[in-house]
Amino acid sequence: MTVPAIDTVFLDAGGVLCHPSWTRVADALVRHGATVTAAALAAAEQKATRDIDDAQTIGRTDDRARGWLYFNLVLQHAGVDQNAGTDAALAELREYHRQDNLWEHIEADVAPTLAALRVTSAEGQGTRFRVWFPLGLSIHSTSAASEVTRGQSTSS
Repeated sequence: MTVPAIDTVFLDAGGVLCHPSWTRVADALVRHGATVTAAALAAAEQKATRDIDDAQTIGRTDDRARGWLYFNLVLQHAGVDQNAGTDAALAELREYHRQDNLWEHIEADVAPTLAALRVTSAEGQGTRFRVWFPLGLSIHSTSAASEVTRGQSTSS
């Protein structure tokens, strides 16, 4: 039996490989009068994601709308009342995200796990691949060696 070759593996970056910087989010919220910790926001993330992963929500929103709905749901599940202060904090974070990308937290096991991936062509020749995230993490791999870099790029 011939096993079909895998040409591409798609990985969901946001919420899987990387997460918002909950420290940055908590700091912005506290500056605008909320009482919340990064740990409380991180703990609320899964509940918010579950709320969004609903067929009706997905059917009536686009990615942009879901992004900020997600933050409102995180606040709700973290016990933070939405008000003018939280709206101002989210506006500040939206601007930060527009310029720099708020999804800047990568769990410690992500880079080594991705670096461990090996890609080999049907002929046994090493095949080079690259995974890019907006936050500058790239993985360059051949069947012989892997390199993971963050905050820099290297050419193919």
